[in-house]
Amino acid sequence: MRRIVAVRKEHPEFGRGEMTLLYPGKRKILAYVREHEGRSTLCVANLSRAAQAVELDLARWKGAVPIELLGRSAFPPVGDLPYLITLPAYGFYWFVLADEAQAPSWHQALPEILPEFITLTTRDGRVDTALKTRDKRTFDADILPQFLKLQRWFGAKDRKLRSADVRVLGELGNGQHALSIVDVELDGGTQQYFLPMSSRWGEENITHGAPKLSYTIAKLRRTNRVGALIDGSVDEDLAARLLQGMRDNQVIDGADNGKVVFTGSSGLAAIETEGEIKPLGVEQSNVSIAFGDAVVLKLYRRLRSGVQPDVEVARFLTDVAHFENTPAYLGSIEHQTADGEPTMLASAFAYVRNQGDAWKVVTDALKRGIEDELRGTEPASDDAASHTLAYAFPLSVGEVLGQRTAELHCALATQTDDPAFAVEPITADDLKGWISEASDEANTVLDRLAGAAGGLTGETATAARALLDQRDALLKRIAKAADMKPSGARSRIHGDYHLGQLLVAQNDVMIIDFEGEPRRSVDERRGKFSPLRDVAGMLRSLDYAASTVTQDGLPETQDAVVSHAKRWRDAVSAEFLAAYFGGVQGCPTAIEDEDFAQALLDLFVIQKAVYEVGYELANRPAWLGVPLHGLLELLDTETAA
Repeated sequence: MRRIVAVRKEHPEFGRGEMTLLYPGKRKILAYVREHEGRSTLCVANLSRAAQAVELDLARWKGAVPIELLGRSAFPPVGDLPYLITLPAYGFYWFVLADEAQAPSWHQALPEILPEFITLTTRDGRVDTALKTRDKRTFDADILPQFLKLQRWFGAKDRKLRSADVRVLGELGNGQHALSIVDVELDGGTQQYFLPMSSRWGEENITHGAPKLSYTIAKLRRTNRVGALIDGSVDEDLAARLLQGMRDNQVIDGADNGKVVFTGSSGLAAIETEGEIKPLGVEQSNVSIAFGDAVVLKLYRRLRSGVQPDVEVARFLTDVAHFENTPAYLGSIEHQTADGEPTMLASAFAYVRNQGDAWKVVTDALKRGIEDELRGTEPASDDAASHTLAYAFPLSVGEVLGQRTAELHCALATQTDDPAFAVEPITADDLKGWISEASDEANTVLDRLAGAAGGLTGETATAARALLDQRDALLKRIAKAADMKPSGARSRIHGDYHLGQLLVAQNDVMIIDFEGEPRRSVDERRGKFSPLRDVAGMLRSLDYAASTVTQDGLPETQDAVVSHAKRWRDAVSAEFLAAYFGGVQGCPTAIEDEDFAQALLDLFVIQKAVYEVGYELANRPAWLGVPLHGLLELLDTETAA
């Protein structure tokens, strides 16, 4: 009851502003929306003694994410269809309809359906013949621009699309499937995307309710037969054929468009894949497809020519270093131009049974642990040893993270004749380059922040001004290691290391996704760095996890939540560092000079925190306050770690 009263006081729209009654078809449900000063709250009550389901017309609030106010849980965003809610007997919900909130991670948002399907004709039922002559011009000029703008994986929605050109690289299944690349010309450059396409014949595939309608690109016609041309990444038959192509080491000769080369490892040949074929969640830039609990096929959407770091590193860890805490590499599919330039299209890895990514597991467990602690009668100790809180996740997070990270870096430093993985000493030029890069990034982000400061409000605006006032202190902190003598070595690293890149598997973690930071070029992602760059990424991720948890606290408990979260962060970070530095002793990349190691780690932590500010400023301004306060906190301490 105290919680209900606290929520009621926190939201003045319950007693102020406007009230809009909704009229669901079920008379046992009372539903209305309260609105005041830009905030909308949906109230739904079941007046019956039996459980009820109801569909609500929330079209006016399309795109909003309902967040349940008592438990602070995010529900799927409002879409075009009536919103379905189920309630227990005499149950009720209060939802704030938040425009700026993120949809829950488990929610799979389908792409919007094209407003109209243009018809392409094919003489023989093959996909590639539907993309030739006059129909290709229609496809490139009229269909592709509309379709691309609706896809999550298309990374240039904010730029003007000047032209799009589809190139068919080869076919599978007697023309049922086409492997194709789309070349997109934009203001400021060009991009390439992998767009496999599949045909599904029958009127039922292009009518309302068709299972792949959201992924339909165009309507197909062959004499009196009609069907759908769909995005092949969601076609189970194409997925099976791609995996079989790896098993058979197939080569598809595309004549003028080069060839598609399938490569499978001996490990793939030994795996049975009899299970269901299904996609694994929704990713921004890739598509992952599971074959039962045996294999994961990963299709790369945004293409860049050259060696794909994700495949290169996974192959090295599997075949050379024999690192066990990453999914085993099983095979790949790449396009090779006539002059031999490779572009990776897909790869395959062993499936790992898991409980989800570490970000979700850790933040959920931390929330539960803090809630349990706040319900207790004894105050929590400030001693770091008490940080477990009633931790619902039975894993010593910091120790295991540090141990596995150290093992990863030692594996990547395995002695080899391959120049791409040979360990090299850190030089003064390396250090100078890292400091220059971090300084340039800081100046760029601060300039962008200064330009946007006028549109910020409240605590976020105050934090932005405070950070801008500390520009000189920030740059001085970055340059702290400039006069030190370098030691240790540089090697290949993960490159984008955070809790979201770890799968929790029983009482252990598996490290995934070695693509590196998307903003960097392929050559940069294949570069060699101090492994402390990865360590810095994980430290920032632990801090971000703690900060995210504090966003859900009610005003009367906010101070206690922040205190608990920071105590957890500090203790787990200390455990992580202790386990890591203990684990890398004797590794070729280990830094013996502790002062230099601390200064270098400090540099990378600050650089990562600056990147977080820039990312949120560009992508999620409503979350900008989190990294701003995090960076200010780092600047208030002598060292970042």
